[in-house]
Amino acid sequence: DNIVKITGNANTNNVVNNKQMTVEGSLASTGNVINKDELTVTNNLTTDGSITNTKTLNAGGSVSTIDLTNSGNAVINGSLTAAGNISNTDSLTVVGHVVSKDIENSGIITFQSGADVSDFTNNGEVYITGILNANDIVNNENKIFDITGDVNAKNVTNHGDMDISGNLTVENTINNTGDLDVIGTASAKEIINTGNFNVGDVTGNLITTENITTSGVLNVEGDVNAKDLTNSGTLIAGNNAEVNGLVNEETGTINIAGNLDVTGIITDDGNSNGLINDGTLNVGGNLTSAYNIINTNDISVVGQLISLGVNNSGNLTVQNNSEIQNFTNSGIASISGTLTSAGIVDNSNELTVLGYADLNSAVNSGT
Repeated sequence: DNIVKITGNANTNNVVNNKQMTVEGSLASTGNVINKDELTVTNNLTTDGSITNTKTLNAGGSVSTIDLTNSGNAVINGSLTAAGNISNTDSLTVVGHVVSKDIENSGIITFQSGADVSDFTNNGEVYITGILNANDIVNNENKIFDITGDVNAKNVTNHGDMDISGNLTVENTINNTGDLDVIGTASAKEIINTGNFNVGDVTGNLITTENITTSGVLNVEGDVNAKDLTNSGTLIAGNNAEVNGLVNEETGTINIAGNLDVTGIITDDGNSNGLINDGTLNVGGNLTSAYNIINTNDISVVGQLISLGVNNSGNLTVQNNSEIQNFTNSGIASISGTLTSAGIVDNSNELTVLGYADLNSAVNSGT
C-alpha cells in the first residue's frame, strides 16, 4: 500500500515519499527530503539538503534544512530554520520562529512567532505574529501583508495592502503605492508615498532623517519630522510637524493640528525659502519659519505666525499675532492680532491688521 510507519527516530540519506509516511519520532536526513503525498514527523525534521513538499507535510517539532520549496500544505509546529531560501506557492504555517535567507511567496504564509529573514517578496498572503526582521520587503499589487508586531527592515516597498500593528523601523526607504497602515510609529531615512499611508491609532509619529515626498494621502495621528517635505496630495498631522523645508504644491492640502516649525531652507532653493505654498495649508497651532515663506494660494494659521519673511500673493489668514521681519503682500492678508515687523512691510493689495501694528518701515499702494 506504499505506507511506511516508523516507531522511533529515523536516520537516512535521501527521502522520497510517494504515498504515506509517518515517523513517530525525529527524522534526520543527510541528503534531500522529497514528499509527494503525506509525510508526518511527530518530532523534529532535519536535513543537510533541501526539502520539497508538493502535497501534505506535518512536523510536530522543528524543521532545519537548506532550502524549503513548498507547493502543498506544510504545517510546522516548532521552529523553521533554512540556511538557504524558502519558496511557497500554496500554504505554509509555522508555529515557532522562522530563520531563513530569501522568502518568495505566492501562496499563504502564516508565521506565529516572528521571523528573521533576508529579502521577503510577497505575491500572495502573509500573516505574521511577532517581530519581523528583514532586509528588503516587497509586497506586490493587490497582495496582503499583515504583521501583528514590529517590523525592522532596510527597505519596504508596498504596492498592495500592508498592515502593521506595531512600529515600522526602516533603515533606508519606505516606498508606498498601495495601502499602508502602521498602528505605532513609522521611521525611515526617506519616504515616498503615492498611495494611502496611515500612521498611528490614537498616537503614532512619522520620523525621517531625510525627505518625505507624498502625492497620495498621508495621515499621521502624532508628529511629523522630516528634512524636506514635498506634498502634492493630502497630508494630515494630528499633532506637530517639524521640517527643514516644506513645499506644498498646487494640488496639495496640508492640515496640521498643532504647531508647524520650519527650521531651515528648502534643499536646492537659492532664495532662502523655507516654505513654499501653492496649495492649501492649515495650521492649528503656531507657524514658525526661520527663513522665508512664499504663499501663492491659501494659508490659515490659528496661532501665531513668526517668520524671517513672508511674500503673499494668495490668501493669508492669521488668527493671532504675527512677527515678520519683511512682509510683501500682493494678495489678501488678514491678521487678527498684532503685526510686528523689524524690516519692511510692502502692501500692494489688501492687508488687514485688527490689532496693533509695530512697523519699522511701511510702503502701501493697496488697502
